[in-house]
Amino acid sequence: MNTKKFYMIIGVFLLAGTGMSGCDKVVKSAVVAEENAGKENNTEASEGTKGNEDSFRNVLKTVPEQVQAPEIYETSRIEYLCSASREDRSSPLEFTLTAEAPVEVPQVDSILLKKADKASGTEEMAEQMIYGIAAGKEIKISEEEFSQENGGQSVTGNFTAGEIPYTYACNIGENRKSFSCLTDLSQVADTVEDLESWQAELFEKYAADTGKVTGEEALEFLEEIGLQGFQICSEYHDTLPRDGKNGPVARDGFTFERVVDGVPVNYITESMLPVYEGGAASVNGDEAAAEGEDQIWMQEELSIEFAGGTVRIFQYRDGLEISDLSDEKQFLLPFDEIRDIFERTVALQMMTEENRYSQTYVDMSGVSIYNVDSVDMTVTKVKLGYMRQRDNLSNKKGFLIPVWDFYGVWTAELTSGSGIASSSMEADDFPILTLDARDGTVIQRFLGF
Repeated sequence: MNTKKFYMIIGVFLLAGTGMSGCDKVVKSAVVAEENAGKENNTEASEGTKGNEDSFRNVLKTVPEQVQAPEIYETSRIEYLCSASREDRSSPLEFTLTAEAPVEVPQVDSILLKKADKASGTEEMAEQMIYGIAAGKEIKISEEEFSQENGGQSVTGNFTAGEIPYTYACNIGENRKSFSCLTDLSQVADTVEDLESWQAELFEKYAADTGKVTGEEALEFLEEIGLQGFQICSEYHDTLPRDGKNGPVARDGFTFERVVDGVPVNYITESMLPVYEGGAASVNGDEAAAEGEDQIWMQEELSIEFAGGTVRIFQYRDGLEISDLSDEKQFLLPFDEIRDIFERTVALQMMTEENRYSQTYVDMSGVSIYNVDSVDMTVTKVKLGYMRQRDNLSNKKGFLIPVWDFYGVWTAELTSGSGIASSSMEADDFPILTLDARDGTVIQRFLGF
C-alpha cells in the first residue's frame, strides 16, 4: 500500500446567491454604535427602532454573555456528498465530522477593533535579545554580515555565550522586526550521534537545579528581553535525544500568542497554510497564482526552546505594533449561529472542493491519480480571539478583528487504478475554518481577509 501525505488548501466560498438555508440568520451589521444609556425611548418608536434597542442591549453584555458558548462543542455527523465534477456519481464522498472540543472565550466585557501594523526593529532590540539569551554568560560576537533588503537591514552573525555557540539573523528597520537564534552545530561533530551527545553535555554544564523551565519562567524571560503582552498557547516538556554525562537533559518548548486587552491574537501553524512561494500554484497548476514573499500576509510568531534551562532555539518574527482603532463594542453572533454556519460551510467545501483532496504524483512507476473516497474530520478546539486582517492590500498595515477558529485534523482515504492511499493533516494549531465572529463570513487566513 502506498501512503502519500499532502496538505489540503482550504478555499473561500462566496456563499451569496447559493440559496443555502439558514443564510438569512447571518447578521449583516457588524458594529452597533453605543448610544446614550440615559436617553429616553421615543414612545412612537417603530418595530425597527425596537430591534436596534435589542441590539444595543445585547452589545452591553459581556463577551461570554453575548456568544453564550458551551464549554464543549460536540457533534457527530456523517454526510454523503456528490459534486457535479465527481466521475463516479453512484459512489458519493463519505464525510464524517466529529467534535468533543473545548471552547475558549475571552472573559472580557467587550472586543474592540484595533490597528495592527508591522513594528519597526532596531539594533538595540537585537542586542537586547542577544544579551538576554546569553543570560549573564560571557559574550563574544563575530562574523556579522549586513545587507539591505526591502527598505530595511538584515543582519546575520555568530556569537558565543560562555561555551555555547549560536548563529543568529535579524531584520530591522521600518516595518521590519524579526530575530531568530539557534545553537550553531555546524562545526562540532562528524555524526548525528556525536553531535547530540556534545549538545547534551554542553547544555548540562550550564543547567541549574533540574534544568527545567516552567511557563511562568518562560514568560518572565520574555519580559526581560523586552517582549511583553504574550501568553503561552502551547508547550512541550521532554528531554534531549541524548543524555549528558549525568543523565537526561530537560528540554522545554513554548509557543506564544499576543494578548490585546484580554483577547488573544489566535495562533495558527502558518507553515500549514498555502502562502509560501508556489504553494497555491503547485495545487492549481497555475504559476501566476504564487505571490512573492514580500506580499505574503505573515503572522506574528514567537517560540522558544530551552535545554537545561538555557535557550537553545529562539524565533520571533514579524512583530506587531498595536493601537486603538475604534471604541465601538463589536456585536458578536451567538455561538449557536456560528456553529451552524461552520457545519454547513465545511460540508459545502467537501462537496465543492473535492478536487483539493486529489493529487497527481509522478514517480518511478509513472503517473497515478488518486480520488477521494472519504474524509474523516475531527474538531479539536474552538477559540474566539483576534485575527490580523489586511488594510486593503497592504502587507504591512492591518486590523485586529474578532474571529472564531475551528482547529482540527483530518484524514482522507483515496483510491486510484494502482491502489489505495491516504492523506492527512495532523497539526494541532491548524484552523479547519475561520469565521468572522460578527457576521459568520468565511475568512481566508493566508490572504489576510
